[in-house]
Amino acid sequence: MVHFLEDQGIKMLVIACNTATAAALPALQKEMTIPVIGVINPGSKAAIRASKNGKIGVIATEGTVKSGSYARAIHTQKKSVQVQSVACPKFVTLVESNEYQAPIAKQIVAQGLQPFANSGIDTLVMGCTHYPLLRPLIQNVMGSGVTLIDSGAETVNGVAQLLDVYHMAATRKVGEDHYFTTGSPTMFKTIAMQWLELSGMNVDKAVID
Repeated sequence: MVHFLEDQGIKMLVIACNTATAAALPALQKEMTIPVIGVINPGSKAAIRASKNGKIGVIATEGTVKSGSYARAIHTQKKSVQVQSVACPKFVTLVESNEYQAPIAKQIVAQGLQPFANSGIDTLVMGCTHYPLLRPLIQNVMGSGVTLIDSGAETVNGVAQLLDVYHMAATRKVGEDHYFTTGSPTMFKTIAMQWLELSGMNVDKAVID
C-alpha cells in the first residue's frame, strides 16, 4: 500500500488510522524516505492539554487498545495522568455500514461507553478515525463536562505545521483531492461525501499487487 502511494508522488505519508499507527508507524518511518506521521501522538498531546484533572479516557479498536499505544504516548509526555482505554469495535461497524444515524446507534454508543460511567474522566480521546461521525451521540452520553478529542483533526493541524517546518507546503492556493480505496469506491464515496460534506469526489480503486 505505501509503495502504491509512493508511486503517486506523495511527499508525506499520514497513517490516518490509529490501529495501523500502533502496528506500523516505527517500521514505516525507518523504511520510507519521506516523513511518515501517525495519529496517536497528536491525539495524546491534545488530550493532555485539554485535561484539567489528569484523568483521560480513550476509545479505540481492540487492536489499538491491546497495543497500549495511547497510554504509552500519554505517559511519555506526562506520567501522572491516569488513562483508561476501552475497545468499542461496534462503533466501527455502525459507521462502515452507514448506520451511525440509525435509531440503534444511540443504544450501541451508550453500551460501549458504559465503562466510563464512574471513571471521573474529563477528557475522552476518540482513538479511531471512524468515531467522529458518532461525536454527537458520544458527547450526549459523556456529558458536556467531558472534552472530546478528535485524533484525526489534531493530526491535520500537526501536518500543516510539519509542512512548513520541512518547507514542503504547496505554493498554490487551491489543490486537488484524489482518493483511492481498496474496497468499494461507491461505498467509500457515499460515506465520505456525508462526512466531508462534499458534492463530488474523485475516487478510484487501488489495485495492490
